[in-house]
Amino acid sequence: LPGKNRAIRASDFLILVQGRQPIFHNIIKELKARELPVAGADRLNVGQELAVRDLLSLLKFADLPEDDLSLAEALRSPLLGFSEDDLFRVAHGRGDKVTLWQSLRRFEDTYPAQLALLWDVLNQADFLRPFELIERILTRHKGRENILTRLGLEAEDGIDELLSQAMRYEQLEAPSLPRFLNWFAAGKVEIKREMDAAAGQIRVMTVHGSKGLEAPIVILPDTEVRKGNRDSSQIIALDDGGFLWKSPKEMMPAAQMEAATAAKDFADQERMRLLYVALTRAEQWLVVAGAGDAGKEPTSSWYNLVCNAMEQSDWMPVEQTEVAGVGVCSTVVHNWSEEKMNADSKDLKADRKLPDWACSIAPTLTNTKSTFSPSGMGGAKVVLGGDGVDSDTALRKGRQVHLLLENLAKAKIGNREASARRLLVGHCLPVDDGEFEAVLAEAVSVLDDPDLAYLFARETLAEVAVSAEIPEMDNAVMDGIIDRLVVTPDRALIVDFKTNFVVPDAPEKTPDGILRQLGAYRSAMLQIYPDRVVDVAILWTATRELMVIDHDIVMDALQTTPTS
Repeated sequence: LPGKNRAIRASDFLILVQGRQPIFHNIIKELKARELPVAGADRLNVGQELAVRDLLSLLKFADLPEDDLSLAEALRSPLLGFSEDDLFRVAHGRGDKVTLWQSLRRFEDTYPAQLALLWDVLNQADFLRPFELIERILTRHKGRENILTRLGLEAEDGIDELLSQAMRYEQLEAPSLPRFLNWFAAGKVEIKREMDAAAGQIRVMTVHGSKGLEAPIVILPDTEVRKGNRDSSQIIALDDGGFLWKSPKEMMPAAQMEAATAAKDFADQERMRLLYVALTRAEQWLVVAGAGDAGKEPTSSWYNLVCNAMEQSDWMPVEQTEVAGVGVCSTVVHNWSEEKMNADSKDLKADRKLPDWACSIAPTLTNTKSTFSPSGMGGAKVVLGGDGVDSDTALRKGRQVHLLLENLAKAKIGNREASARRLLVGHCLPVDDGEFEAVLAEAVSVLDDPDLAYLFARETLAEVAVSAEIPEMDNAVMDGIIDRLVVTPDRALIVDFKTNFVVPDAPEKTPDGILRQLGAYRSAMLQIYPDRVVDVAILWTATRELMVIDHDIVMDALQTTPTS
């Protein structure tokens, strides 16, 4: 650069267009395709970005699995990669009462990867913040990689802004997925970025947005005749402050002709003011190009105005140069300095060094205690018998009944069925109405049993998370959840719900896996309530039998648990 010779940097370039037409987005796309540092669009309508819409479709499905349209959009997106044939195979012929999600689950062997992603999103939707859920999709499930592979690097701007909006939402209110989706859809989220040259990136923006900015090199690629900018409004403002409904050309009154002429003159003046802004943004070099039709009239386009001014000037020496693939170009002759670049000229990033801790491997943690879950202590958990039920059905029933007992205890009796239908979704969704009615009847029969009412009183605790060192397990740390805990001044009763179709006829015949789990819970509660008697019991929901188990039985079972 004249006066301060140095290598050109990406931040030296400012590319200005008249509006956010296709050329605006294509320029950013091409710069990213060539791996050049570019700041992206100066304004971004986040909700209209294709990558954002794909992510939102998957989030809407996580919020409401019965939303067939959102699931179909997510399946066809790069996140899940369904083809039209795949979607047709799953959706066609399923009937009116079968949702797309229910139909898709029948193709577990055909689409295992897609179902694994969908199950994970459903299972985490109620526990993760919206930001965490989106990031999980993008990182753990390679959503960002798949989107950029399909849509290109320009999609990254929308993804990053969606994450920023999710973080901003969490600063406004308690985070939840349904509220985030409603908040995001409630208004048009448009981001205006500050185009800072210090960021070291090529800036692409509109001329109007560049007011007050300058750059060593300014490129104007969009100087052709603007099309599609006609005023389509039916009302025209008059000079005296009134308004007039537009009439056809052959019926146009004089007042409308004068107003139309004044409006055209004002538009031409505004166009010239914008051209002045564009031309004066350049500190050293100005490149004016015309993509499209430059027009035949000298004033029909910015390109013609600049070209005519250069050719008619008597104080700027201009040469006509033939450029391959472009044509004849007018170039101002300038005696650029041939001096060598400054010896101290270097990349702005050259002095940036990561701190030592960023380049070193984190030390290995020592003396960390192992953690275990009560459900993973080994041993049988199912009572042997001829129930003929497969394991998937049994596990699903367990999740369903646990969920209903936890939540319906506080629901009004008349609202139980409606509440159950809202609760039993996702991985708890019944396969048909018969299964729904069966699990609801089993849960309600337990809740309505007068002998069990004290277990579901308001002062009892449900789904109690407990973590403690278990002496019988070499002080390993247990992380578990107790289904129901009833605490009185002299007693703590641990109740574990079991939905086995076959119920043992005596406590000592309870499977070892269940007894070990209860022993671990009792060991933890003895540390919390050393002044109380700690009892354990199993509530067999199929028979509504509360089986209190002797302390020696569960503690002996705990002692037999393998520790390695």
